[in-house]
Amino acid sequence: MLNDGIPAWLKADVELVYIGEMMLELPPVPAMQPLNLLATQLRQDNCPSAAHRITHSIKQTLSFHGRIDGLGLGFAVFQLLAWSCLGAALVMSLEVKAADEPLSQVQNIQLLSSDGKPQAGVIVYLQPQFSLTKSRGSAADDEPQNHTKSVDVNGHNAVEVHQNDKQFTPYISVVQSKRTVSFVNDDNITHHIYSALGPKRFSLKLRAGQKSDALAFDDAGHVSMGCNIHDWMSGHLLVVDTPFYGISDRQGQLSIKNLPQGDYQVVIWHPQLALSEQRQIEAHTLPKAGLTLTLSQALAPLPEQKSLDDFDFLEGY
Repeated sequence: MLNDGIPAWLKADVELVYIGEMMLELPPVPAMQPLNLLATQLRQDNCPSAAHRITHSIKQTLSFHGRIDGLGLGFAVFQLLAWSCLGAALVMSLEVKAADEPLSQVQNIQLLSSDGKPQAGVIVYLQPQFSLTKSRGSAADDEPQNHTKSVDVNGHNAVEVHQNDKQFTPYISVVQSKRTVSFVNDDNITHHIYSALGPKRFSLKLRAGQKSDALAFDDAGHVSMGCNIHDWMSGHLLVVDTPFYGISDRQGQLSIKNLPQGDYQVVIWHPQLALSEQRQIEAHTLPKAGLTLTLSQALAPLPEQKSLDDFDFLEGY
């Protein structure tokens, strides 16, 4: 155990912090692996500032220069393991999040085409196979309180579908059910956009530079869009009943935040994907350290967004 020479009331604490110094500063040894893992987690994942302060306090306390014999080492390791569990919980509750707030978990996804190249412009959404509640560690609100919220709990901006150069821009969009979409005419001509099929039917005449009122989409499904004036125009909106979704970027990558641990249906969707309901489905337990998805077949070419006849609008429309 410890030599005499320090106050008796400090002996137990010095035993603990001496082992703590070993845990934080020395290379791992088999007996210390659980404690080294805890130190690594404190440093890299949860609260590095707390790990720094713990190390600093240990160094100050070690100015008493105690020593530990073999028997005392085992006892102190046992004590420190229990102390570390309590300490980690206290540190995380103070520095990371309050006890009733879940930790944010990010799922990074790499999407590849059928020939193994990065695939851009494809929707990926994660359908939980469990109830989304805070008790499962989810920050998601699967029943939004109103339709006017501009940013949802997963950081998605309010959706706008533009008409630019007589095309729908973007060609595909995605939104969570019970949220809203606005339509914006960036052209200097009139558009009359509509959807005749899907979970939401609408018909909106938009003059040059006009933006529509926000339109609520309460039910999940595929909304196919066109223009009554420019019949070559086509666009697609996917409404999903999950907050976990995104569209792959030019590198075929996307990240989904605030993801609770659990089983998911991972759905890949694109209107040019020649599968049932234009989607490919896989089962995964997430989050995991990176997820690579590969399309089972190539996408069909996008339709040409160009008129055979050159006209701007119908007179008096």
